Amino acid sequence: MKKIIKLSVLFFASALVLASCSKYDDNPAVSLKSKNGRIVGEWTLTKAEQKLITQEHIHRMETTNTETMTYDGVIMTETSGGYTSTYSYSEKMKINNDGTVEITVVDDGDTEIETDIWSWIDGTSNKELIMIGGIGGSDIFSIKKLTNKELVLGLSYSNSYTYDGRTSSRSVIATLTYEKK
Repeated sequence: MKKIIKLSVLFFASALVLASCSKYDDNPAVSLKSKNGRIVGEWTLTKAEQKLITQEHIHRMETTNTETMTYDGVIMTETSGGYTSTYSYSEKMKINNDGTVEITVVDDGDTEIETDIWSWIDGTSNKELIMIGGIGGSDIFSIKKLTNKELVLGLSYSNSYTYDGRTSSRSVIATLTYEKK
């Protein structure tokens, strides 16, 4: 009986240590699969939210445009400048163990397939980052959740530039939720 109690205490202490070391905000406390074991596979986009803000400063005039996109697993809804449009959309992402990724997008009936690369990047504040895409077309996502069946990616960046007396800036905030097949 003492042996069982000691093993139970040891297991409980180990679970607490593992839970406090999770790199992802919404992950379960313990996972038997490695991060590669969880990320590799075929993922289907089930939900997305994105906000894009573009500002232009030309001499003393300023214009700002805010565009939002929401996806419910079937329909993409875009709102910009007081106009809203909806269309059918789907996205599948096959992440392979060899560092390649194949992304298939069906956008209002038009299919586009892109093969690219992915890799892990060490993040700040113990948050894991993943790059999806190659040089010139890559995005660096923070991983908010990574389980055997669910992947939640966050994207946030801003940039600005000045050319010929004209300053432009752009900022993007997005959250993408995928389910594994």
